[in-house]
Amino acid sequence: GFYGLGSHQQHNSGISVILEAIKARERNTGAAGSAKEVGESIKVKDEDTNKIKVENGNRSSLTIPLSPDGLSWRQTPPESSSDWTIEVVRIDGTGNVLDSTAYHVHRHILSAGPIHSVFFSRLFKAASSDSSKKSELQLNSLQASVFPLLLDHIYANVELELDTEKAYALYSLAEKLHIPSVLQKVIHFYQSCWDNENIVEFIKLGQSFRDKSLFDAAILKCAEELRYLSLDTAAKLDPEILYHVMVKSKTLPPELSCGSSRLSQLVAVCVSNATRITLTQEIFRRLTGNDMLPSIECIAAVKLLATENTLLSGSQGSPLVGDPSLHERCVLSIHRDWESLREVLDGSIELANTMRSISSNVLFDLLMKNRGPSNASGRSSSESEGREVAV
Repeated sequence: GFYGLGSHQQHNSGISVILEAIKARERNTGAAGSAKEVGESIKVKDEDTNKIKVENGNRSSLTIPLSPDGLSWRQTPPESSSDWTIEVVRIDGTGNVLDSTAYHVHRHILSAGPIHSVFFSRLFKAASSDSSKKSELQLNSLQASVFPLLLDHIYANVELELDTEKAYALYSLAEKLHIPSVLQKVIHFYQSCWDNENIVEFIKLGQSFRDKSLFDAAILKCAEELRYLSLDTAAKLDPEILYHVMVKSKTLPPELSCGSSRLSQLVAVCVSNATRITLTQEIFRRLTGNDMLPSIECIAAVKLLATENTLLSGSQGSPLVGDPSLHERCVLSIHRDWESLREVLDGSIELANTMRSISSNVLFDLLMKNRGPSNASGRSSSESEGREVAV
């Protein structure tokens, strides 16, 4: 399995951003299509294309896709010799029945064709020879709306021509009916839509759909783009997800790596915005270990030390000790860039308050360093600077 699957709240959050990303792509490419309706018509078989032409008088001609053996669920049962009926029952969010539609299908196509459903294969195998040759399938409105399109795809490999709502609905339906090839097509469609700003939502989508392929692909994409990730985007990441991304980034070529200083900024903003539920002491230690953050940017150092102290203060049972290695790296960074940090502290009440949240032991270490004989310019640090650190 993989981390954090099945969060309904994450699912809703992810879908809204993803749909916006897909809509933006459609506006740029003009890819969005409109559904075609089939009214009263005359059907004429075209032997060359293995489709039935639908002639609607002055309307544009449509076609009924046929399977390699010339069958279609769109034909009447006598025309196609269908051997099974699927009663699709459309239900609302509370399970109330809205309506139903009958589809006359062929078992060998749905269960053993080039594009087949594991769900139907198991259903047909379990059916006895004297059964009614009929089954009920409950779908929500979105799933029901794309069921005919999915049948065309199974029968005649009709292109899905994915757009915003179809991609979401088809994934949900293909997951229910166990059709891996359709799931993969939707994943590829999503991958063409993500960027640095919405990649977090695709990770959430992979969690929500419980799809390891989508989740892993999104993690890899985020790892490849980690050095370009904005702080706002990092703030939305679950700390454990960020850890997965950082681990994956270590497997990439050097030219795709994210520098430790920049990475420390992403980690700092991520853990600073996390909740006690999503950020545990174990995850914090993994994120801030020397193997992950050998060097730390000075402002990130302040935030990391304050977050660690908050975690330790909120722990139950015997008092816990912070990570000496993290303290050493953070204190070294703050001491080295103290002049620059002090300017930021003078102009930021929020950062100054964060500084006050640091453990008194760590502040004392920092005070001792700042009262030492040298700094970057070779000038001795004054006692007033030391007192400023302790405030």
